[in-house]
Amino acid sequence: MLCVTVNLSSDEWIKISNAAVKQWPTETLSRREIVRRYTLFGIETLKNLSPDEQSRATHQLQSSMTASDTRLRH
Repeated sequence: MLCVTVNLSSDEWIKISNAAVKQWPTETLSRREIVRRYTLFGIETLKNLSPDEQSRATHQLQSSMTASDTRLRH
């Protein structure tokens, strides 16, 4: 089992929640299920990228972090 922690701002959660309603319009999903589905999708997507593409995706993610997120940058 792998445990993943996801920290989202209110604005990020609103975007994700709105996207989930559009993607799964006939389902009422809990926050946990929405995050689980998108996390698994992200992992699957990254797994299929070349090492160079993975590196670019990681850099894009780090660049998108706000100043308060700097503790997460490595």
